Amino acid sequence: MTSNVDGQFQKAGYPEERILEVHGSIHRLQCQTPCSTSIWSNDEVIRIDDTTMRARPPLPRCSECGEVSRPNILMFGDWSWLSDQTRIQQFAFDRFLAEQGERRIAVIEMGAGSAIPKIRATSERIGWNFEHATVIRINPCESDIEPPHISLPCGALEGLQKIDALL
Repeated sequence: MTSNVDGQFQKAGYPEERILEVHGSIHRLQCQTPCSTSIWSNDEVIRIDDTTMRARPPLPRCSECGEVSRPNILMFGDWSWLSDQTRIQQFAFDRFLAEQGERRIAVIEMGAGSAIPKIRATSERIGWNFEHATVIRINPCESDIEPPHISLPCGALEGLQKIDALL
């Protein structure tokens, strides 16, 4: 599960069907209006004017209405975001959790702050609702979490290295 929209988990080799992108992805587009519920792959190459830092025409367009398209990501105050892909991913994530039963679960949360608490809230929900779940919160500034969960007040790499050393 990630709140990042950059597709780094896919680039790292994780299968698409095992990733939950709660705020969408820059690698998908939708109509800016939106005129329909269509979401499509972002294969566009957008040129940037180095002086103005603005996109140069031609801009990507919706194939249905011709309106400018936009990344399929959730922005603040965004009532036009099409969440269908994220909803499908959320169903798969919920099914995965339901299938865990009595298995031990380790949630490793890295760098999730409290300003946009979606990731933190999900980690805590799993930690408190699954008897055999442990949340390991890695964050240099906001690592607090109630025991029996684990707080690592450090950066992500250092936290993962500490976990690896214990294994």
